[in-house]
Amino acid sequence: MTDLEKLHRYLRDTKGYTAYVIEKTALRFGRNTDILAEFCFVLGGVLPKQAIVEQGYSAASLMLLYPKVFPEPYGAYSFLIMLRESPDVAMDLIKKGFPVK
Repeated sequence: MTDLEKLHRYLRDTKGYTAYVIEKTALRFGRNTDILAEFCFVLGGVLPKQAIVEQGYSAASLMLLYPKVFPEPYGAYSFLIMLRESPDVAMDLIKKGFPVK
């Protein structure tokens, strides 16, 4: 099973996302195959030897620093992609303390 297939299964079976949301999410993770691969390792219970770091943050550090925002790996890895693809927006969210609308 490929990493994208694992992601699809996780989003469908664990998160209960619709096909539309799964496809949009798969596009983001598909552009960032290293982050996808690390997320799949974590899903399988394996911690990476060298974590991916964007703007000084890894998925694990995001979960440690902001446990209420990132209580599980999926959100942290999604935000890691945001840190890579839209660093100004992501860093602004961090600076503002992840405000709730």
